Amino acid sequence: MKIVPFLSGACRPVCARVYQLVWTDYFLRIFVWISQGLNTLLGPLFNAVLFLEAALRGKVPTVLARFGFPDETLSSVFGKNRQRSLWCAWAAAFLDFIDRGHAAEAIEYDEGSYWKTGATDD
Repeated sequence: MKIVPFLSGACRPVCARVYQLVWTDYFLRIFVWISQGLNTLLGPLFNAVLFLEAALRGKVPTVLARFGFPDETLSSVFGKNRQRSLWCAWAAAFLDFIDRGHAAEAIEYDEGSYWKTGATDD
């Protein structure tokens, strides 16, 4: 009879850790999926805002990361465009406020595409 309490006491931390790892990974994958979906759905709108901002500021960067690539997260594009766009910098700063260093860590260099605008950076 003393074996059962011993096993239940030993199993509790192991089961809790397995549960935490499984559900944390599961929810992380769901958040990535949502971010990729929003990037795909709202990509044309975000690209229009990106170019509108550049036109209003009178400064078009030489290279812009495109929104809309289905396998790239919004965080990745915000991180890539952080130095080139004010609103992307604000979005990246908000993500960094929630999770320190998020925008820089989320950049996927092997995903997405770029526009070469032909302008010169000053």
